[in-house]
Amino acid sequence: MDDQFPPWKPDSSESVASDQSSFHDCDQVVSGFASKMNGAATSRQYTTSKQWGDVLRAKVVSPSDANGAGTLITCWSCSGANAEFVVQTEGYQ
Repeated sequence: MDDQFPPWKPDSSESVASDQSSFHDCDQVVSGFASKMNGAATSRQYTTSKQWGDVLRAKVVSPSDANGAGTLITCWSCSGANAEFVVQTEGYQ
């Protein structure tokens, strides 16, 4: 596991978040990124992790994406910390 940022796929130490209200900062990051790409964020996945805090993963699809491939964005925030994010081209994780 890469310890610089959460992996694209949640690992066994993460649990699905039942309350998404603490994900406000990451929701804004994902929505802003999608807007800049003239795209839409789909498949949002909200989890919590002891190591990473709140983790939001989403796929951003824009009109320029070929064959439905998109950009994968992972955003995380520990309580009281700024949101951080990483983007990856789908298929190149």
